[in-house]
Amino acid sequence: MVFLLIRFREKYAVILSILVFALLGVLLITSSAVHATPSKISRKKKEALEIKAQVDKIDQEFEEAVEAYNASTIQLHAIQKQIEIKRRELEQLKAELEKSNQILSERLVEIYKRGDTDFLSVLLSTSDYDDFVSRLQFLIRISEKDHEIFESFSASKKRVEETKAKLEEEKGKQTLVQQELVAKKREIESRLEDRKKLLTSIEKEIARLIKEEEERQARLRREALRRALLARQKSENYATPASSGVGGKIVEIAKSYLGCPYHWAAPLSDGRCPTGQHAMCFDCSGLTMWCYQKVGIYLLHSAAWQYANTQPVAYEDLEPGDLIFFGRDGVSHVGIYVGDGNFLHAPRTGDVVRIQPLSCRDDFIGAGRP
Repeated sequence: MVFLLIRFREKYAVILSILVFALLGVLLITSSAVHATPSKISRKKKEALEIKAQVDKIDQEFEEAVEAYNASTIQLHAIQKQIEIKRRELEQLKAELEKSNQILSERLVEIYKRGDTDFLSVLLSTSDYDDFVSRLQFLIRISEKDHEIFESFSASKKRVEETKAKLEEEKGKQTLVQQELVAKKREIESRLEDRKKLLTSIEKEIARLIKEEEERQARLRREALRRALLARQKSENYATPASSGVGGKIVEIAKSYLGCPYHWAAPLSDGRCPTGQHAMCFDCSGLTMWCYQKVGIYLLHSAAWQYANTQPVAYEDLEPGDLIFFGRDGVSHVGIYVGDGNFLHAPRTGDVVRIQPLSCRDDFIGAGRP
């Protein structure tokens, strides 16, 4: 009895040692994987942050340029508004001057028609043409009031014309400023676009590197798990179960259901869809149960039960028809190995029975043969 207990302890110690070494192997592989490519990802992320900082800075420049352009536009519109006001003032003054000139002309005609002596004496007493003109202008200025009005109009017209000229000059200068601001805005936009394109390309590269690293990590985890399972199998002196010879037939049966929709808890014992919506539908363990039942091997409708009630098969000893099990905290999924690293399964709600590579999952637990 003591001898058997000692042998049991020795065997247990060997098994424990193998499992510890396998676990250490997983940790070493994972550790080396973690520090392989992440350094490159880290460098790219740092580069992306630098480009992002440049983009933010140029964005600030662009905002300032846009605001300067907006302020300049407001100022230009104000100048144009003032020019329009002065233009209308000039038109009004011209109209008033034309009206005043009309009145003076009418008065002059009236004097001529009446034959005023003052007017006749002017005509008779002038010695030359210049004298006539000066005397005639004197008569035309019928009153001080007319003279003042005329002078006022003239002065106003001059001031308005001078103001309008200055505004036109200011408008020209402001237009040049606007043109410069537009050119500056376009130059900043071009730089900003270049930086954003560079940032987008770096972010895509980071995403690609991360995806590659995740896939590499998944492959390493699967390989480490496979090695650990192989070590466990050898430590427990599992012999590879003999092939039943029906694996190929099971695969052919399973392939006949490709494209059938996934449905939870399907099929029922008689093969019907639980809701009656489909001619045939399956969940993962329902598919394996149904296919094996077709060759006279009866499994229960449970991936965990199927895992516990099949003989373990090493990864390298897989044959078509073997069951493939997956899960993280226990068995939660099962499929049928079809060869060349591929398996057939009913994936999930909304999907259909399909064939996929084992590498599409990183939660491989083991394989079994009924």
